Amino acid sequence: MTPTQGEIIYDRLRELEANIKILEGLQQHTLAELEKNPVLYWAVERGLHVSIESILDIGNFIISSLKLEKPDSYREIILTLGKEGILPEDFAVNISTMAGFRNILVHDYIKVDKKLVYDILQNKLTDFKQFTKYIKTYIEGRW
Repeated sequence: MTPTQGEIIYDRLRELEANIKILEGLQQHTLAELEKNPVLYWAVERGLHVSIESILDIGNFIISSLKLEKPDSYREIILTLGKEGILPEDFAVNISTMAGFRNILVHDYIKVDKKLVYDILQNKLTDFKQFTKYIKTYIEGRW
C-alpha cells in the first residue's frame, strides 16, 4: 500500500518532533559546556541541521504535491509556503533565515559561530514547533 501524501508529511513531522525533543533535552547545557565538549556541540549542531532539512523537505514535498513552481533556493521554499497561505507570511519570512543557517552548516562548517548555534538552541526551537502546528493544520484541512 502506498502512503498518502498526508501520511508522508506526518512521518516527516514526527521525525522533526523527535529531533526537537532531543534538542530540548540539550538546552540545559551552557555555552561553555558546548564549547568544552565537542560531542555535545556536534549533537546540537547536527540536530539543528537535520531539523532544518526536515522543514525544507516538508516544504518541497508540499510544493511538489501542489504542482507549484519549484523554488530557486532553500529560503524560497519557506517563503513559498507563506505566499500560498500554508504558513502565515510573517512567520515564513521569520523562519526563512533558517535556510541561510543551513547553508552555513553545510558549506562553511569550519566557520560556524558556536554562540549562534547556542542562541538557536535556546531561543528558536519554538519556531520548529510552530512550523509543525501550521503544517498539521494545513494537512487536516487538505488531506
